[in-house]
Amino acid sequence: MICLSLGNISFDKAAKMAAEVDMIEIRADLMPFSDEQLIELLNLSEKSIFTCRPNVCSEARRMELFSLAVKNGASFIDLEIESDPELIKEIHKLLADTPTELILSYHNFEKTPPLNELKEIMTSCYSAGAALAKMATMILDEQDLQTIFSLYAEPGRKVLIGMGEKGIITRVAATFFGAEFSFASPENDDKTAPGQLSLNEMKDIFKILKAEENSVSSHKN
Repeated sequence: MICLSLGNISFDKAAKMAAEVDMIEIRADLMPFSDEQLIELLNLSEKSIFTCRPNVCSEARRMELFSLAVKNGASFIDLEIESDPELIKEIHKLLADTPTELILSYHNFEKTPPLNELKEIMTSCYSAGAALAKMATMILDEQDLQTIFSLYAEPGRKVLIGMGEKGIITRVAATFFGAEFSFASPENDDKTAPGQLSLNEMKDIFKILKAEENSVSSHKN
């Protein structure tokens, strides 16, 4: 599944695109929308991830936004694994007896740490109660790609993203390796992470891969 990441765009554009896809990510830290507008976005897509990265608004306001998202049917809340453990506990309380699940995420915009270090971080995500671990690291060379793909052999639900131009293949391959979704931007000018492909680019690539898969199957039969 492709998850459309919404940030740095107008509300009208966000609403139009959200109505056309099955899953969205709402980057509340990148969209200064009203509560009513955020609720409308949540209601437009079948599945949704809601996040508000730190240091954009007060922690009290972040909790208000997370609460709003849970009350209005967000599928996931995405919180950084580096967050204060007390904040993670508060989020768990917020999610109790709701269908909303917790994503704990790790981002490294400079490099891809060694495999053992990433394994430890991913384990810490699950230990802290994550339903799904998300890891996004900058890809500098082929070894970094191998590191990201190797993580899929580890147990647990996960989405592993390689950022930057050299990491694009990880965005395409993610769902084939077992990720529940991969991210795309509305258009090339609306990226919320380096190396992110647009929705149309992702769809075109998946169509080509599907056609090739069907062609191989027909030749085998």
